[in-house]
Amino acid sequence: MKQMMKIFGLVLLTFTLSTCSDFIKLTDSGYSNQIALKKDQTFSILFSHNINGETHPCGCRKFPLGGLPQIYGQMTEIRSQHPVIYVDTGDTFFETPIIPDYNLKSARYKAEKLAEAMDELGLRIFVPGDQDFALGVEFLSALSQKHKFEFLMSNATNNLKIKHQKKIEIEVGKDKYVFVSLVDPSLLQPQYKNFFKPINEEIENIVKTLNPKNKNILLSHAGFEADEKLAQKFEIFDWIIGAHTQTFLTEARTVNKTQIAQVLSRNHYLGELKFYTEDKYELLEIRDEKKDLAKPNPMVGWLDKFKTEYDEILAVEQALLGDQIITDNRIPTYISCSQCHTKQVEFWQETAHSVSFSTLIHAKASNNPSCVKCHSVGLNSPNGFSAKSNMVVSEVEGFDSDKYWEELGEKVKFEHPVRELAGQKRKEIIKSWIKYDQEKKITHNYGNVQCLNCHNQDAEHPFSENTPVAADQMQSKCLNCHSRDQSPEWYIKNEKGLATSLDEKYFAEQLKKVACPLDKKE
Repeated sequence: MKQMMKIFGLVLLTFTLSTCSDFIKLTDSGYSNQIALKKDQTFSILFSHNINGETHPCGCRKFPLGGLPQIYGQMTEIRSQHPVIYVDTGDTFFETPIIPDYNLKSARYKAEKLAEAMDELGLRIFVPGDQDFALGVEFLSALSQKHKFEFLMSNATNNLKIKHQKKIEIEVGKDKYVFVSLVDPSLLQPQYKNFFKPINEEIENIVKTLNPKNKNILLSHAGFEADEKLAQKFEIFDWIIGAHTQTFLTEARTVNKTQIAQVLSRNHYLGELKFYTEDKYELLEIRDEKKDLAKPNPMVGWLDKFKTEYDEILAVEQALLGDQIITDNRIPTYISCSQCHTKQVEFWQETAHSVSFSTLIHAKASNNPSCVKCHSVGLNSPNGFSAKSNMVVSEVEGFDSDKYWEELGEKVKFEHPVRELAGQKRKEIIKSWIKYDQEKKITHNYGNVQCLNCHNQDAEHPFSENTPVAADQMQSKCLNCHSRDQSPEWYIKNEKGLATSLDEKYFAEQLKKVACPLDKKE
């Protein structure tokens, strides 16, 4: 019996020693630091940055790009072909570096869920940007402890209490890929600047740790201009993957022996560096149909649940702002305008503007202020409304706003996308909505893009004529919402395919489609 135990012990010891090399190549998060390649097999580094907290494209975009289910589908297809390392260079979890107090809960929820999604996408290395510090160091520290992706901060000071690496080495086939990072402290809010050493003070120390025989990748959150200067001075970097400035590079920028890459924000594009016989940079456009490349796609259900929960949190936050509204002298809505301007309101009813708020209901974004502001009139005006809960005003005592919105979907048969519907169909929808409002004795409905989104109103109106809106003022009103991001088709594209200046001819055509008919003067 003792002899058998000795034999068993020797076998166990032999097994342990033979597999130890595999065990030590696993990081704390469970990722392997060794990737095997078949003969002549391609390997890719996928990268993103400036996601700005976006989980899915706005429901009102004509040609939507981005979205986590779409990214998952694209990555699934690539991973089925060859091994991948996915990295992100920051400005990922938040849209801005400062979050208003009344949005703290929703911002935290979204960031936590996005971090959860990044695990699902297989994010391997993360370099935080200035916007990622919006909820402070403690928040990022919690993420670093909870999630599988590793924080890489090569120029961090010792007083930054976030679990992180200074350098990450991954063996891919016969090559070693070495990742280091730089975060420019001058981009951070004042209270966070001392957590990172200035680039010009630390870069020499970082470079000394690198071997030119390896593939050296710098993950930079410093901006394109800084990346160019680094490439000019230090030829040891094979690639610099940048962020922050959102410089849309359709081709890699070569400086000396270094190639620099950046993609567009909000996951509209995914960057891919392919390594085989030669390095190759590709832009992957994340169109809506990409989500179908993974079947089943777990991010579809994840996103649906996220949108429901996120909208509920936003509803609570927005309801707390209701006390700021002045109930006297409210901003007029199309309801009062229609009493005199019948012909204009009839025309408006055929436009997509008239039912634009239904797009947000359909997209489960009707409590998101960044969306609502462009699908309504009077948001956050003291004479308008502050939240979906007070967007409609009824003369009925004890009016139940929640019940109004619940019943709306039963009373009005919406169809989407509204911009692709015939004018007559849109008119049928808004007329049924108006009928429902009449049943509820609604006096003001601030939903949808309507009269005072475009027109000015004189204080004495209707007893004096309104001052006509100047052409440049009208253009400005339109472009507040039809931005380069939301309506890229309105803009002239440069050689990189990036929207630049307004296409004046196209704008004039779009304006004509929604311009109300003029009253004939007697």
